[in-house]
Amino acid sequence: MGSVPANLHDDRSSDATSEAAATNEQLILRVRMLGRRLERAENEARDLRRSGGGGGSPTSDGRADALQRRIDELESSTSWRVAKYLREAKTLSARARPVAARLARGRLSAGSDGAAAGATDASPAPAPTAGLRTGGAFNYFSREADEALLQSRLRVVAAGLGLAVAHSDDTSPVTPEERLEAEAPRTRSAWWLIAVGYLGSLPSDDLLELLLDDAEAGRLELAFARLRSARAQSTGQWQVTAPLRLVEGPLIDATFAATTALHTGVQRVVRNTVPVWVQRAGDATLAVLDPAARAWRAPTGAERHRLLEWDDSLLGREPAGDDALPSEVLVPWRTVVVIPELKPKGDLESLRAMASSGANELAAIVYDLIPVSAGEFVPEGVTASFGTYISMIKYSTRVSAISESAAVEFEAMDAVFQAQGIRGPLVRAHQLPLVPPPPATDPGRITALRRSPDVPLVLQVGSIGPHKNQRATLAAATALWDAGTEFEVIFVAPNSWDSGDFALGIREQQEAGRAVSAVNGISEEQLWALYRAAHVVVLPSYVEGYGLPIAEALSVGTPVITSDFGSMAEIARGNGSLLVAPRDHQALAAALSTVLTDTAAYARLKSEAEGVVPSSWSAYADAVWAWLSRGEDD
Repeated sequence: MGSVPANLHDDRSSDATSEAAATNEQLILRVRMLGRRLERAENEARDLRRSGGGGGSPTSDGRADALQRRIDELESSTSWRVAKYLREAKTLSARARPVAARLARGRLSAGSDGAAAGATDASPAPAPTAGLRTGGAFNYFSREADEALLQSRLRVVAAGLGLAVAHSDDTSPVTPEERLEAEAPRTRSAWWLIAVGYLGSLPSDDLLELLLDDAEAGRLELAFARLRSARAQSTGQWQVTAPLRLVEGPLIDATFAATTALHTGVQRVVRNTVPVWVQRAGDATLAVLDPAARAWRAPTGAERHRLLEWDDSLLGREPAGDDALPSEVLVPWRTVVVIPELKPKGDLESLRAMASSGANELAAIVYDLIPVSAGEFVPEGVTASFGTYISMIKYSTRVSAISESAAVEFEAMDAVFQAQGIRGPLVRAHQLPLVPPPPATDPGRITALRRSPDVPLVLQVGSIGPHKNQRATLAAATALWDAGTEFEVIFVAPNSWDSGDFALGIREQQEAGRAVSAVNGISEEQLWALYRAAHVVVLPSYVEGYGLPIAEALSVGTPVITSDFGSMAEIARGNGSLLVAPRDHQALAAALSTVLTDTAAYARLKSEAEGVVPSSWSAYADAVWAWLSRGEDD
């Protein structure tokens, strides 16, 4: 065994070692590209022989001789001989991985696996659009078929970039890949689309940086070899073999609302808005961003129902699975991607890379900046991950804030973005509507929820957490109960965190005989029945992007007690509401006492609340769509 160079044991050689590793990676990628060129040359020579082009005319004889020289030169190169075992191992790995994956999923029987394992390069290659995907599962196919499918996808990419390419059944020797390598624009947006063509997935910022560096340094072969290498690592995933469809109209990504049975504030906005968009915008495409594949696909039937036709029967029910693989990868190109909801970190990074590349505009409904402007009120870790959300928003073109207060927050962020040399998004406020309530239902629907149906009901709606300030409501209620006032308190809380002390406080009051409870998992019908039955709705939050319970309470004529600043005061002031400082528990108790004991004051508030003029989700959705999709103010 040869000796190890001394400098590899020297701590000071880390830079040299890193440089050597990078050089080695480039060598491997170049060898892979060399292999592709040799394979292409061999295929051309074989096609020429089959067509009788090996002789008979000076042109065909010359072409055959040139091809033979090309093959000889490639096979005699040192890197080709050295990489022999690397190529063989890579081929075995690429062929074995999808078969093993399908066996693990139970999608291949022993017989079909045997057939797959027995396939060879001599097997007839199926057409790139047939025989590859049957019954929603992958079928094993040869390298020739995989190559044909890749070139079919790159033909779509080339067309999107405005490059003339031969049709799939044309015998032109210039492949779409070669056309891209020779003529594609070397812009970040073009590399974004080319990367999607190879991978099916949304590329990362890091990959785009590498491709741009390669192109600027004149290493185009390395850039395309890098993409082929990344594609090989994704073998067995649906987005690698599915056809591409370029989406030229707006693409609406409402993945979370389509794939979850939660129905809290944000999901309620999405499920009341997106159906209007889909109905009114004939050129819009609804999409789901597959979290594993990092690729857009059409929603399944169940997902469309969950998003566009929500009903209470879906509440809390786990989404049904769908074994059918998507039929195509949806690729927005030179259009606008509209995001009406919050996104997980992985999606945010992919969307940021897309928006910063200039491939598409990005537009979003934005709700609040609570994780950064009031981090003390959110769970640990949320503020850190919210930074990724902000990094996506700063590359957006337009955003629609759900209130004037939220708009002020996002407009203030523009100064931060400009300090980085980045123009932030244009911001418009579109206040969520004071929606007309659904028709009244049988009050008996909430009988089981109430402990004392004969006394006034005080209602607070919202996830239990520090910024919602339920503790203040409970403390004010306790003071009034101690003074002899009779009433019931119900907290409707679809989610909760850091609620241990609050839950303990509720148990203590229940043990003292007070009518208080916290409920979750109730239907929309029950929620609206509670709003109607309530004597007053309380929302003394420290911060809100909007305060949807205020609007919903006023829409059924129920008075409100809420905070005296921000979006809450924006909605409630002059509309049958009492405004208080949420940190002043005595002021909150006094306001609660007024609505429970002062008949004249309550009658005035009730009259004001009943006089509120409602608006509609439809009008809100139209205004937001005009801004996000076209940049038009209503």
